[in-house]
Amino acid sequence: MSLKNILGKIEEYILSRLLLLKLEATDKASKLISIVVISLVFASLAILFLFFFSFAAALFMGDLLGNSKYGFAFISLLYLLVLIFVFIFRKSIIQKPILDWTVKYLFKKDNDTTENEKEQEHNK
Repeated sequence: MSLKNILGKIEEYILSRLLLLKLEATDKASKLISIVVISLVFASLAILFLFFFSFAAALFMGDLLGNSKYGFAFISLLYLLVLIFVFIFRKSIIQKPILDWTVKYLFKKDNDTTENEKEQEHNK
């Protein structure tokens, strides 16, 4: 083989690797976008459910307390307590799990199996 052939093969290899990297990045990005869209749809439906459930619970509590204003105030206080709890523990219950999942997802090889997939195969 001549030096020209070797350089041509090296160039072909580099171009092939670049194309592979682009395809892998596109695959991961499209999967990530689909997960985000599905999560947004799910979150929207969950918010609607929570809104109507909260409204019903406030009316119910209002009947129990004798005034609907007290029912809405009670439910509002519950949400305030949840908000304070989430704010205090936001790093451990929101930020860290999302960062861990994102890093695992982005750097997972397609031929690697996750622990859940291994466990599911073992249980079959």
